[in-house]
Amino acid sequence: MKRYAFELDVYTEFTDLIYNHNYILKCLPRELEYQRLYDEKLIVEPENNFNLGYDSFKNKIIYGSINDVHEYFHYNVSGKIWMNNYIIRDGVDEVFLYDTSSTKLSSPMIDTINSLNLDVSSQNVDEIVDKISNFIFNYIEYTPNFTTIDTKAKETFEYKKGVCQDMSHIMIGFLHFLKIPARYCAGIMVGEGKTHAWVEYYNGVLWKAVDPTNNRFVNEGYIKFSHGRDSRSCEVERGLFGVVNNFVDQRVEINAKVVEIHE
Repeated sequence: MKRYAFELDVYTEFTDLIYNHNYILKCLPRELEYQRLYDEKLIVEPENNFNLGYDSFKNKIIYGSINDVHEYFHYNVSGKIWMNNYIIRDGVDEVFLYDTSSTKLSSPMIDTINSLNLDVSSQNVDEIVDKISNFIFNYIEYTPNFTTIDTKAKETFEYKKGVCQDMSHIMIGFLHFLKIPARYCAGIMVGEGKTHAWVEYYNGVLWKAVDPTNNRFVNEGYIKFSHGRDSRSCEVERGLFGVVNNFVDQRVEINAKVVEIHE
């Protein structure tokens, strides 16, 4: 078992004043068999009365509203985590066998997964996952700012460019095609200064995780915030607000840190 200190700091600056700002955050680590949280601290600014709860996937959520006019929004979560090998002994919800519009395969993607000659009936699921991850890692060029939160797996596959969100959507679509339960995960990890996405899959006994962006199975050093059917289920921040004038733009600065500690 290892221990990690973590911090996620997100600062959004608006180009004009906003008001009636309603928000939902999913930036709190889940309490799981392999990760145990302690010394947690949370800051949300401007100061407001927020609430804590859970969504339908049992992810922790923070929700609140800021009615007064303001020109920035800032939240910071930090703490420490005991972490063991990344395994989850949850049962299987069949919802994680069905695609969303973000993970649905195109005809070229179906042709590709068929060409890999993967047979769930005769091959180990972990080996199949490893082969798919290796294919995605080599097929998709990691390209920041090329795709958006609305980009679909089939579009990324066509462009051959994307980021962790896009590669995870493709991975989920391929696994669903093979009738392997899979779900999208969001969080932070060692060595990555932003939020990150990866995939959990059910290997017939328990849930394990794979990171196609880095072409490796997930073990220690990944702190999980949430899971769901796709990235929409795991958005770290979502909000609505009114604007004083007709238009407002925003600049977002995200900084994440996960480091192993020896205390």
